Amino acid sequence: MSLLLYGIGRLEGGPLEATGIGGGALTAIGERGLAAVVGEAVPVRATEQTVWEYETAVERLMADHPVLPARFGSELPDASDAITLIRDRRDQLAAALDLVTGAVELAVRAVWTSYQSRPPADNGTSYMLGRLEAQRHAQEIAATLEALGALARARRVRTLPRPDAPFLGAYLVERSGVDRFVAATRKLDRILEQAALSCTGPWPPYTFVQGGAA
Repeated sequence: MSLLLYGIGRLEGGPLEATGIGGGALTAIGERGLAAVVGEAVPVRATEQTVWEYETAVERLMADHPVLPARFGSELPDASDAITLIRDRRDQLAAALDLVTGAVELAVRAVWTSYQSRPPADNGTSYMLGRLEAQRHAQEIAATLEALGALARARRVRTLPRPDAPFLGAYLVERSGVDRFVAATRKLDRILEQAALSCTGPWPPYTFVQGGAA
């Protein structure tokens, strides 16, 4: 029977009180204090409801245990594959857990307000000049937001990932530091002249699970 993977955490094996999608039972399968949290992989479509139920289950698990969240839809063929995953990647998983334990992810996005990029042009030179100008303004915004990095354990940022967004960032922040981080984002939003900032979360730290759960 295929298993739906919710995450990997520091917990002992056995049934869990938390429930998964549709109220399904969750079980921890592992050894030596590291386990994969799984539920039955009934046919699940990625609807708003199922994704929300999955997210809720992951957040409940994280409230009680250090957990690396898995991406929605990650599956394991059976329980033996869960054990193999733990054994083969124990050191890597343990290091990833050390990074995210006690922290959550906050997302910061900037969108243009007063600045408008050059309109599309027929010749390549005008197009490239427009891109360079937009990139320069985006880098100025990223430099202004550099102070947020000091309030996080880790960060993943991109400048000008989309024409309407000069900056996107994910920050791994101590739970106790969330309010301080949000306040700093609001302060920076007030001083930006060409863009508006939004900060969402806290979320499970999906961005920072490198080579981790799935």
